[in-house]
Amino acid sequence: MKIYMTEEDVLNEIAGGDVNANDLLNEANPNFEKRFKTLTKGLENLMKDIRKSFPDANYYSANDGILLMLGDSHSASGSPQQDLVAADGGMDGILSGGDF
Repeated sequence: MKIYMTEEDVLNEIAGGDVNANDLLNEANPNFEKRFKTLTKGLENLMKDIRKSFPDANYYSANDGILLMLGDSHSASGSPQQDLVAADGGMDGILSGGDF
C-alpha cells in the first residue's frame, strides 16, 4: 500500500489518537527512519573529521537549506559572517529552521 499524506492529513490522523508521526513514517516505509539516522550519523562523523582541522566548524540552516561553515554564522555583535561558508548543501526549501 502506497501512502501519500499532506501535513493536514497527518495532523488529522494524529488527532484521532491512535498513531503518532513516527508510526505513520514507518507505515509508509519501515526503512525511512533508519535511512534518516544513517544520514545524520554521516553528517556527525563528517563534522568530527572537519573539526580536526577547523575546530569551530558547524552546520547552519539558512534559507531552509544547509551550509557548512568554518565558524559561527554571526559574530558576537550579531553581524553575519557569510565569508565563513565553506560549502552549500544545495537543499534550499528542504529544511525548516527554528526551535520548538
